[in-house]
Amino acid sequence: MNSRERFIATVERKPVDRPACWLGDPTPEAVPALCDYYHVDNIKELKKVCGDDFYAVEIPYKSPTCSAIFAAFDWYMNGSNVDTEHRTLTADGCFAQCEDLEDVEAVNFPWPDPELYIDPEECRRLVDEAPDDKVVMGMLWACHFQDTCAAFGMQTCLMNMVAEPEMVHYVDDHIVDFYLKALKIFLEATKGKVQAILIGDDVGSQRG
Repeated sequence: MNSRERFIATVERKPVDRPACWLGDPTPEAVPALCDYYHVDNIKELKKVCGDDFYAVEIPYKSPTCSAIFAAFDWYMNGSNVDTEHRTLTADGCFAQCEDLEDVEAVNFPWPDPELYIDPEECRRLVDEAPDDKVVMGMLWACHFQDTCAAFGMQTCLMNMVAEPEMVHYVDDHIVDFYLKALKIFLEATKGKVQAILIGDDVGSQRG
């Protein structure tokens, strides 16, 4: 049973030799220790030793303010490319001082259009590099809850969900529309070659 067969059978809840598994996307700082523990030289060998069934493809996205789709929104409106190490949901975003929907619209936020920043040819090239037997997984992330929190600042956003939900829905709808359009571009460019999509949103609370 190869990785792709194992994945499809797992999803369909059919008998498998073992459940399909994905190593994940370890931070670069963690890779040397993992390689040392498993006595391998690089991440490619590590995936093989761990029995990783997936070939993850980050949906290519490059705009004037960022180089990754999960950082597509310039919530501070200062042209920054916020990397994973310095991203935060707690700092005030551009909508932090808004009190109603009219205020949100008045910010005149430059909502990005993924069609301008995703190259279908690049999508095809990246997917075509995948081994034939692996599960090709598009890394869309689509972290709309996180993005909405960052747009206001988490505490403000959570309070607005109760006090002014119309504002939160307005921002979240724009974010969801962005990710849906990005996904459509990616899937149309790689038609029939992608078996899975990763949705990487995180939701946490004091209780779970």
